[in-house]
Amino acid sequence: MAPQQKIVKSAAHEDEAICGIKNIGDESTSDGCPYFEPWETVTIPKLGGRMAEMSKYDTRSKDFYQIINVRHQDAFTLRPLFIKHGPLKGKHVLVLERPQPFRFLDLPPELRMMIYSFLFEEPEPITIIRFKTRGLPRRLVMSSFMEVEKHRGLEWDAKSGTWINQPPSKLALLAVSKQVLQEAGPVMYGNNIFSFERVSYMREFLSIMGNMRRHLREVRIKKGGYTSSHMRGALNLLKSAKGLRSLSLDIHDISRLEPQDLGLALKILLKACQPMLKVLQKFQATAKIPVDVPTIVSIRCKEGLCDGCQQVRRCGRYSWCKFTCKEAPKLCEEMNSAWRQLTTELLGIEG
Repeated sequence: MAPQQKIVKSAAHEDEAICGIKNIGDESTSDGCPYFEPWETVTIPKLGGRMAEMSKYDTRSKDFYQIINVRHQDAFTLRPLFIKHGPLKGKHVLVLERPQPFRFLDLPPELRMMIYSFLFEEPEPITIIRFKTRGLPRRLVMSSFMEVEKHRGLEWDAKSGTWINQPPSKLALLAVSKQVLQEAGPVMYGNNIFSFERVSYMREFLSIMGNMRRHLREVRIKKGGYTSSHMRGALNLLKSAKGLRSLSLDIHDISRLEPQDLGLALKILLKACQPMLKVLQKFQATAKIPVDVPTIVSIRCKEGLCDGCQQVRRCGRYSWCKFTCKEAPKLCEEMNSAWRQLTTELLGIEG
């Protein structure tokens, strides 16, 4: 059974008759109801015609029906009611009601965490780059910000340096309330890998993060991004990430010197890392799941040809290469072993 009228209920008297109906495209009205005003909306039968037309009979279901579309500027739900009093006594109506607001924080914590994980966790490292558009200052963005494939159907505005009509960033959820920030912050910053094209970008990013730095777990500096002059300032901020489990650098950034000078490169890096490593050592001493501090900072290498050798299509011709790409895994292992030994001595850890 589908009613032929769509009615808005007034809060003046719930048991009174609901009337004062006026539909665009239908001139019929009902008077004599002091508690209600005429409702003007777009309500038309889906198959055309007038609202006052007779409903159709369905021979299969053995009942009458009428299919209509109801449009309103605000969201609404439909509730079927039977009027028991007043001039419209005995009538069946559908009442348009505003939907009840969804209270996200009323969900169980377990469900909220599942939602945070689904929303914030990324399958690939989040790469932070610096973006500059003419007439505006440089700013940090995710590398995906400039990927056209991820902004299909959107138009780029060169003046403002933004995508027109881009949906709100999911990071806006972190600004909803302190409770949401406390719950979702560890997921966003602790369950993702953050990769930086430059150490200077990392330092700027860490300064913006504020106390959210403490949730960082894994950080990478991309090839060509390491500079010892900026490293100390960045690590001075990173030391507040007491749960840090990994900070990795590319072997080509550490091994720009001749092989006999690699020990010096490691000592320069160790001097920059010293304050951070000592803070992490104190924290890990009382951590529920401690991490071996000498292994937190590591040197990584890519299997096969490095990016530079791939560009020139011949191993060893890239200007940074002091060794062949085949030698990289073995050299990387030796450098990590030497690094762990230096760190162990610095922190006074017995082998």
